[in-house]
Amino acid sequence: VAENDCPASPQGRFTERGSFLRLLKSTITVDDYVVVKVDIEGGPELNIVESIAHIPELSELVDELYFEYHFRFWEMAKYWGGGNWGGKTVDTAMNLMLRLRQAGIRAHFWI
Repeated sequence: VAENDCPASPQGRFTERGSFLRLLKSTITVDDYVVVKVDIEGGPELNIVESIAHIPELSELVDELYFEYHFRFWEMAKYWGGGNWGGKTVDTAMNLMLRLRQAGIRAHFWI
């Protein structure tokens, strides 16, 4: 999977080859029941989920979404160690889940 950065995706510039978002848009109809699980270690998972939340023509295609959201969670820091969390917190995770649910997607995440 090779996705553009999220700011480019809302402008319709999905990567031509290997793009999950392009595949979703070109093969799924609103009549299909679609469940998406996103867990790409070190990959573009947040860009994919943010794009689905932000772009109505994508969000209308997804019925349910499961997502491993990587964020700073102090209670787990001793197990996970340091890392660059990019300002992501439990609040940013909950905000994304809210936006997905407002778009009509049954959204779930784990850490």
